[in-house]
Amino acid sequence: MSIGTRIREKRKEKRYTQSELAKIVNVSSQVVSNWERGYTDPNHEDVARLAEALDCSSDYLLGRVNNPRYSTIGNRITKLREEINWSPNELAKQINLSPTDLNKIELGERVVENHELQKIAKALGCTTDYLLGKTPVKNQTEEEFLANNRKLVNDIKKNQSVESLQQSAKAAFLTVKDELDIAKRMEKIKKDLIEGNSDGEGLNFMGEPMSEEAIESLLAALEHAERIATLTNKKFTPKKYRDKE
Repeated sequence: MSIGTRIREKRKEKRYTQSELAKIVNVSSQVVSNWERGYTDPNHEDVARLAEALDCSSDYLLGRVNNPRYSTIGNRITKLREEINWSPNELAKQINLSPTDLNKIELGERVVENHELQKIAKALGCTTDYLLGKTPVKNQTEEEFLANNRKLVNDIKKNQSVESLQQSAKAAFLTVKDELDIAKRMEKIKKDLIEGNSDGEGLNFMGEPMSEEAIESLLAALEHAERIATLTNKKFTPKKYRDKE
């Protein structure tokens, strides 16, 4: 189901007209119409305002989950917990929380308190910013992520003229959607590498299967290349073909 379809369905559930929803999220009714028809996609700030107006999570609108209440934080807690093969009870014990409360947090049915968030992040080996969806890199804060993003942009920009930079500045930054797409591609590559290694079909180095450390190093290099390629593609894609923000 597309983001436009989800916006339309939730709008109708709330009994809003397109004009009424447009007024709430501070855009024109034509913009809402374009979103629902799939002509354009809302940007990160628009999605956040839409989620609040339509009483659902941003993840639901973006198609990451099918439960309108299921949130980024719940999704990421579940994902990291399962990666280290912990049951809900094991994580709940680590953070001194009842299994029932943890289950509600993972399902997006309960707000997580700040002190709980810090305990969960420590137990799962990630930053609180990652759990909150502010960065797609689990061991980075939002500030570190933005700084790294700016560095990548500067790598692309350094040999361009001032005029060229001014014309393409808007296209030279990764959006949240870009980051999510990159994260999904890297997750698939990682899965293919690990599964390939387990059945003998994976990459080899000097005739030996690649170690876990070598795979992580390769993935880091591939992710960097993905970011550079995405930024470069945004830079040189004609404006009329870019998503409007």
